[in-house]
Amino acid sequence: FIIPFEYEEAFEFNNGYAAVRSKPCTDEQCTYFYIDKSNHRVFVNGFNYAGDFTNGYAVVGIGNCETEDCKYGIIDKRGSFVVAPDYEEIDDATNGLFLAAKNDKYGFINAKGDQIISLKYTNGLPFSEGVAAVAIDSNWFFIDTLGRQKFISFYRDASSFNGGLCAVTLNHDDWGYIDMTGNFVIDPTYESAEYLYNVLVRGSKRVKDPKNKSLFISQRYKIDKTGKVIEKLTAPKSTVKKSSRKKRRK
Repeated sequence: FIIPFEYEEAFEFNNGYAAVRSKPCTDEQCTYFYIDKSNHRVFVNGFNYAGDFTNGYAVVGIGNCETEDCKYGIIDKRGSFVVAPDYEEIDDATNGLFLAAKNDKYGFINAKGDQIISLKYTNGLPFSEGVAAVAIDSNWFFIDTLGRQKFISFYRDASSFNGGLCAVTLNHDDWGYIDMTGNFVIDPTYESAEYLYNVLVRGSKRVKDPKNKSLFISQRYKIDKTGKVIEKLTAPKSTVKKSSRKKRRK
C-alpha cells in the first residue's frame, strides 16, 4: 500500500493532491485537508468542503457545508485563498470559468475572482462545450463564454450540452434534445431525458401498461442522437434531469 487505511474518507488524486478526512464529522461539519502522493499533509489549512484541484486551484468551503450555512472560495496549491470564501456556491471550473453565486444571483468568475460574466442570473449551470444554461426567473437560455446569448430560444428548464446535444423542456413535463443552434433534433416527447456514454441518450414516455390497459407506466428507451429507438429498457428510470450543484461531501 502506498497510503495505508488511516482515513475515514478519501478522494481521488488530482493535480498531485487528494482531499481526505481523518476525524469523524460532527453534527455541524466535516473537516478535510489535502495530502500528496507521499501521504504528507501539504498545508496546514483544513476546510469543511474540499474540492478537487484542477489547473492548480480548488474550490473549498468554510462552515456547515451539509446545509446552506457554508461559504465557498478558491485556493491555490499553497493552501492560500485566491478568492475569499464569500460565495454561496462555486462550481469547479469548466472552460476556464467558475459558476458562482452570491446573494442568490449567479454568474461566472475566473481563478482571480474577477467577474467575467456578472452575477445577474437567478440560476445557472457550469459551461460545457463552450455554452452554459442560465436563467432569469423561469426562463432558461444559453450563453457563450463572453456572456452573449447563444440563440434566441427560451426554455422552462435545461441541462448542459453533451456531445453537441442538450436536454431541455418547454413546459417542465416534456423533454427533448436541441443542438447548438437551439433547434430540436429530438422532439420534446419524453417525460425524462438523460445522457448515456456521450453517444446515446435515454428518455422515458408515459405509455399504457401492456398488462393492464387501464394503467400507464413510464417506458424507458435508449435512443441515438437522431431520436431513433435503439432499445427498450426495463430498469427504473432516473429522476435526475440535470447536473447537481451540491458542494457538500457525502
